[in-house]
Amino acid sequence: MSNIPVDVARQWGADVVVAVDLTSPLRPPSKLNAPWEFADQLMGIMMQESNKRALTQADIVIKPELGNHLSSDFTNLDWVIRQGEEASDSTIGEILMKHRARQEAQKAGESTEFRNPRFLSPFDLPPELKQLESRPSVSESELQASVTSMYQSGSYESVELVVHKELESTAVEVRTVPHPVLKNVQFVGNYHLPVDSLRYFFLPLLGKRINCQETRNALEHVLAAYRKSGYSLADIQKVDFDRSNGVAEITVDEGIISRKEIEGTVETRDYVIWRELPVHDGHVLQIHNVAQGIRNVYGTGLFEQVLVSVKRQDGQNVLVIKARERSTDLIRLGLRIDNERNVQPSIDVRDENLLGIGAELGVRFFGGSRNRSFLAEFKATRIFDSYLTMNLRGYSAIRDINVYGDDASLAGDLLRWDRLRVGEYRELRVGGSLSVGTQLERLGSVTIEGRLENHRISNIFNQPVQNEQYKISSIKFGTMVDTQNKFPYPNDGALLKFTYETALVKVTDAIGFTKMSFEYEKYQTLFPRHVLRPKITIGVADETTPLTEEFSMGGQQSFFGLREDNARGRQMIVASLEYTYQSPFSLFFDTYLKARYDLGAIWDTPEQMRIVDFLHGIGIGVAFDTPIGSAEFSIGRSFFFRKEILDNPLSLGPFVAYFSIGYPL
Repeated sequence: MSNIPVDVARQWGADVVVAVDLTSPLRPPSKLNAPWEFADQLMGIMMQESNKRALTQADIVIKPELGNHLSSDFTNLDWVIRQGEEASDSTIGEILMKHRARQEAQKAGESTEFRNPRFLSPFDLPPELKQLESRPSVSESELQASVTSMYQSGSYESVELVVHKELESTAVEVRTVPHPVLKNVQFVGNYHLPVDSLRYFFLPLLGKRINCQETRNALEHVLAAYRKSGYSLADIQKVDFDRSNGVAEITVDEGIISRKEIEGTVETRDYVIWRELPVHDGHVLQIHNVAQGIRNVYGTGLFEQVLVSVKRQDGQNVLVIKARERSTDLIRLGLRIDNERNVQPSIDVRDENLLGIGAELGVRFFGGSRNRSFLAEFKATRIFDSYLTMNLRGYSAIRDINVYGDDASLAGDLLRWDRLRVGEYRELRVGGSLSVGTQLERLGSVTIEGRLENHRISNIFNQPVQNEQYKISSIKFGTMVDTQNKFPYPNDGALLKFTYETALVKVTDAIGFTKMSFEYEKYQTLFPRHVLRPKITIGVADETTPLTEEFSMGGQQSFFGLREDNARGRQMIVASLEYTYQSPFSLFFDTYLKARYDLGAIWDTPEQMRIVDFLHGIGIGVAFDTPIGSAEFSIGRSFFFRKEILDNPLSLGPFVAYFSIGYPL
């Protein structure tokens, strides 16, 4: 068993065997994760010895310097091709030397010599024969080589040398049949590339005798033009030449897909795959459509592997999709721990391929002592063959919110201030929502969501708010564009969110309100490992917006130096600038050092908005990218400038420490 069948080439009569060694190196322990990776490693170990024996039997071995690049790794293909070209170029001299040595050995074994050769031809002698005419003798092998060279030049339909031995000389009759003159070229079957662009490659050949090599090169240029335009299945079906008028007719098969087949699926219905592939029966295959289709199929999250091939069957092109499904009956366990809400476990049970239609049905519970949520949802990433998405949800959520007030003991201290917990209340939401939207080329979405909820507010500690109960009935328009290259610590891309919500349709006892929010953040790599992220968040709501729908400012990810929900209001502006450095040294996990500056304020009404109300926040932290989500530890402090103090206007808040482990729930 060997990947390098040198012995087979010898059996087929090869005089010189050139072996190309593309065997992959053994995988390092860090690359042995999946079962098929272990199987591949085992096969590689078993074939090592046979591969070595095969290479020793080859005359010449070409081995590109690919390092640890595996045969299953399809990245950096341009570099792989360059390595192959360089390795081949370096052996050309050795290949030619082997060929010359073989020719010399053949000459040494020749016994037939022809003295004083005279070549008889009705045409001018080609260079291959002119160089032999002046010699006192030529061998049979030299004449055979000349005939081969003349024929391979492509200028003749047939080449024949007839030798007549005489007493003191040899007459060699040259019988050649040159190709006819090519006067014009016509194309049949070209519907996607214009005739003029194809005839362009034959213009230098018109009016001349046909040369097979030049004609073949022109045909290859035609195919290259199709490949460049993305028609990867295009082929020259046949070439007919009419000797009576010197016209060549070239029939092109541009690669029409006659039908499609799917192999390997068990649960998933065929249309779930076909709707993701922009390839249709009776249409010409374009490679960029196939590439986009593969990305789309992978994007459904239903498949571990997707392969696309084309087979010829009964003279037709058949597109074959080989897909390996992943398990879609899932139970996910999660955990979130932070300084505000302590331990928050979660469990998610769902079928991500309900009835094989690519839809999801699931239930989820998460939360801890200060927040809990029960959620049931049905989600379809595509409604039938359309690009519309749908999400139907029913839920019950509890969230305890602390209320903070200024520390009265520091009222006379102009250089310091603090915020103390003065109360706590609970928000209870019970209701449902239905959203319909469309994808923006899988980089974002536009949605319309209607929701109907019952809200109840009840005090837990002191009486910071009024106990009340009301209904919410609203329609929300939203859009999101996400080009972040990875999560949770991207180094390129942007995230944009915009929502507009209003109570257009009211039900009994429902509160009417209108609010709008905008959020934008951009990740930019300044230098390797150094990333800068500016961010701005704006929220605007009318005076009828209830407490449960107000905006909130404060917390580790919102504003340094303030606790979560430090302040709530209907108007909010927060801007920040964050710097992240990925450490070259990992503390068990990828490690990041972070620093951030925040600027923002929150008000209850537009009339209250003033520049002097803006707070500043600064903080530093360390973050780890762990298997259960990000783990971040940070400390921050907020401050503002007082107009009434001229010499030292800075008023500092307390240091606030934060920590969080796991993804936000």
